[in-house]
Order: sequence, then C-alpha cells, then structure tokens
Amino acid sequence: MTHIDAVGVTTGYYGKTVLHDISISINKPGIYVVLGKNGAGKTTFFRTIAGILKLYNGTLTIDDLDPYHHPEARQKCVYLSHQAGVPESMKVREIVDLFAVLMEANDDEKERTVKLLALGDIMDKSYVSLSQGQKKRVSLAKCLLTDRDVYLFDEPTTNLDPVVAGEVRRDILGISKNQVVFYSSHNLYEAREIGKQVLIIDNGSIAYSGDIDQIPMGKYVIGIRADNLSNVIPEARLQGRYYILELDSPDDVSKVVQKLAAAKVRVQEIREMSNPLEDLLK
Repeated sequence: MTHIDAVGVTTGYYGKTVLHDISISINKPGIYVVLGKNGAGKTTFFRTIAGILKLYNGTLTIDDLDPYHHPEARQKCVYLSHQAGVPESMKVREIVDLFAVLMEANDDEKERTVKLLALGDIMDKSYVSLSQGQKKRVSLAKCLLTDRDVYLFDEPTTNLDPVVAGEVRRDILGISKNQVVFYSSHNLYEAREIGKQVLIIDNGSIAYSGDIDQIPMGKYVIGIRADNLSNVIPEARLQGRYYILELDSPDDVSKVVQKLAAAKVRVQEIREMSNPLEDLLK
C-alpha cells in the first residue's frame, strides 16, 4: 500500500509562501477530501504532492521518495487540474489515443476507460462540440487510462450541473477501493457525499484533519430576488431585497430554479447567503 508522509511542508510560488507547515500521514486507500475556500491553498497542495513545486522547508515522500526529485515517485501520481489540458482541436478518439500513448496504456485499458466513462457515443465528436459534462469525462479519461497509486482530482465537478456532478463522483468512487484519492472541493455537502476522511485547508494551513462526520453541518442559505416568489415557495421569507430560503445542499438550487421557471416567476438574482464551510472557518 502506498504511503504519503509530509512533515512541516512549506512551499509556494516565486518565493511567496502559500502552504505553511503542512504535516500529514496517509497509509490507507480511500478518498481524502481536501476542503477549503477559494484561494485557501488546495491547488498548491495538489501540485506539491504531484512533485511540481519545490519545498521551501520540510519533507514530503511518496513511498519514501521525494516526488520533486524522483521521477519514479511522480509516476505513481496522476493529476487532474482545473484546466482540461487536452488538445481542443482533436476528436475524442484522437485525444484518448494520444494520452494512451503518453500513459503507455494498452488497447484493453483504453476500452475499459471508454466504457467506464460512457464515451462510446462521442468518440468521433470534436472536443469543442461537447457539453461541459462530456468535456469533464474526457479529461477524466486521461487520468484513468492506467492504474496509478495516487489520484489528485482538483475540484473535478466545478461548473457541472448536479446530475453530471453526481455521475463524475460515482466514477471516481469506483477507483478509490485500492488507491489513495485526493479530491478537492469548497463544498462541504459534496465532501460528505464522496468521502469519510477530510483535510480542511485555511489560509495555507491545515485547520482540521479527520473524520468528516465530526464536522457540524448547517443549512445552505440562498437569497432570491424575484416577483411574487412567496406564491410559489411560501417557506421563503422576505429579508430586505431578498427572499431567504434554507436548503439541504447546493444541489437543491437547480430544483428551486426549475420550480420558479415552471411557475413563470421572473428571477432577477440568486445568490449564496450562507455556506457551512465559510461559517466553519470564521
């Protein structure tokens, strides 16, 4: 089993420190959710484990090897960043073939990945013509073509609708039984759905590490500016310019929008008023 050990890791960009004194020890497979607000240091944390960033201080090893200095340690990892990182002028089939060569995947591995991510019907479509959900699946494909010991998924469901996001999470869950999977998010509800262990990064430091069930959950609160909303959603209360509505999770926002659209309510704005993760880190 792969083990990852970080002791006092401090690093950043161009001499500016982003991560401060990070220490973790992981020696069991599973999904480790990395939670934090935008700008907290999640991406820097992923780039450090992937061996992209040099440490300013401390030590980091994957199976006793420093990933920045040892290619064999970096090869144990695969990293899905915010950016798609695929040639957008190509067809899906060409993209899969290209990364199969780069990842040294055989035909059976390619076929398995295409089936796992349900890419069969879009293999001959150009990447630019795909929906956001389909594009995300193609990006995932390049990570899943060959088995690695450590998977780093940096906010893989950003900008996806709740249904597609759920499908992506199921795909990732399928590979977490025998590997270490780091999965970053700024959504406490998503974290609870996909993982049991969580690292919360705040201002470049670990604010919490442990069982996600120990983190208190609150309501997700949105504000809606609309005409006659109380006729459609009577539980919403008017507060200033906004109707305030408590939801179980951000995924429920789309259901509210659909309900308002069906009732032909004219909506001027929907905004997040309270987020449990934000409240937790105050």
